[in-house]
Amino acid sequence: MHLFLTSSPCTRGAPEGVDLPCTLEEANGFVELLAQRWPEKARCLIVCADPEAFTANDEMMDTFYRAFRYHELPLADMALCDGRNEGDAEALVRGSDVILLSGGHVPTENAFFSRIRLRELLEGFDGILIGISAGTMNCADTVYAQPELEGEADDPDYQRFIPGLGLTDINVDGSGQYPGRTAAV
Repeated sequence: MHLFLTSSPCTRGAPEGVDLPCTLEEANGFVELLAQRWPEKARCLIVCADPEAFTANDEMMDTFYRAFRYHELPLADMALCDGRNEGDAEALVRGSDVILLSGGHVPTENAFFSRIRLRELLEGFDGILIGISAGTMNCADTVYAQPELEGEADDPDYQRFIPGLGLTDINVDGSGQYPGRTAAV
């Protein structure tokens, strides 16, 4: 597996004259590294952080579809896994060359990953996996889920350490967002 851990793989905005909400970050070599590993006709899957945020999930898929095409990363197919099709998670993961783990609320995403058994589904995955913010944080074996929402910090039952996907022993703290920072593991 080629694992890319990012706060965001995207730039803030797009170059002048480009009709996209963002493009992929090129300054740190991310696009170059990605292109070196990109299959000829990638089958891409986005596993969403909030399985019920259908409109936002659809917008994210459109954004990444267009950004990949802008950077000439060829796609054969692009799919989304959220609450509408979570029962198909195994087939979606098995049929993918590139998987994006989206950003959002770490515990919400973690619970969805657990529900679809993503840790088990990724065993033997030999493609590209890109973590985005919470998706990056949830790649750790043990995830530190810093309280984000009102009341979480005061809740004595709030779980700050939760089991993650076990893809890395790197534990990312999401308290500071550093756009464009990417690590290939």
